[in-house]
Amino acid sequence: MISDKTSLGGFSLIELLVVITIISSLGALVGPSLFKQVNKIQVVSDEKKLLQILKQLSHKAFLSGKPITIQLKHKELGYFYSDEPSNYVQKDFTFIQFSEQTLRLNENGFIQPNSVQMVSVSDIRYLNIAEVNAL
Repeated sequence: MISDKTSLGGFSLIELLVVITIISSLGALVGPSLFKQVNKIQVVSDEKKLLQILKQLSHKAFLSGKPITIQLKHKELGYFYSDEPSNYVQKDFTFIQFSEQTLRLNENGFIQPNSVQMVSVSDIRYLNIAEVNAL
């Protein structure tokens, strides 16, 4: 009796294991770099949010003619008109933190000091906020 063996097209177990090993090795090499880039983008997004808030407050101080005090600590920015501390407004950040510091906008919208110390996921940085003074 002659049996007809037809070979089925497909991959052997060894071939599948080799491909899975190559893919997992590439993932192990590329993955950490990808996550670092995502974290950097999130930090940059929060920095831009901070600059936007400071610019808005600068305009607000200029238009109202009243100085504004800005307090930064942990993951929050709080501000109030210097003559009305009861009207405290708070904004939260997700990916950056601040050491405790106070900024002041005068009635002309100029901010002092010109830098903010921030702590991101990877390092401590100083953000130059002098461009806020350019109305």
